[in-house]
Amino acid sequence: MKWIYLSLALVFESVGFATLKFSQGFTKTIPTIATILVDLIALTFFVLALKKFETSFIYMIAAGVGTVLVVLTNVLVFKQTLNWIQIACIILIIVGSVGLQSQGNTH
Repeated sequence: MKWIYLSLALVFESVGFATLKFSQGFTKTIPTIATILVDLIALTFFVLALKKFETSFIYMIAAGVGTVLVVLTNVLVFKQTLNWIQIACIILIIVGSVGLQSQGNTH
């Protein structure tokens, strides 16, 4: 269940960044409300995940995997293009997150 909480937190965090962009600096009412609601849901799932994982592990995964999900959201929703250096850096983020997780006692 802890992995489901963490996964949902990351997905809602990614959606929150998309709705934040749609809110245009909190000038659009509906996207602003959506941003607040989605971020509260993400925070709730992060809190539930924190009951089962160490804080450092959650932060590492949120920073690494969260970044990758936000980039993928930008590519799919906002049609952002990536060059090969950006793709290589994303791969390094994933490799670094997996490497750090495999070296620590985080379970």
